[in-house]
Amino acid sequence: MEDMLTINSSVKKSDTELKTLGDLANRNRDKMSEDHKKALDAKHTAYQDAKLKDELTKELPKGMSRIAKPKYKPKWS
Repeated sequence: MEDMLTINSSVKKSDTELKTLGDLANRNRDKMSEDHKKALDAKHTAYQDAKLKDELTKELPKGMSRIAKPKYKPKWS
């Protein structure tokens, strides 16, 4: 019985069995180390912060105002 549980949990989908882009993304995510995931997140966050800073320095047309930035960023999974 224990062998069956081990076999099922170690089986990976081959390239021909991936039906969606989400399946491919999940497989690639599972291959990444935690350090790699954190580095990618930090790179993305730094890029977004720089982009936001550039956008905030631009002047808006008369009568328009900016939306307040939320305190917490949404976590997408």
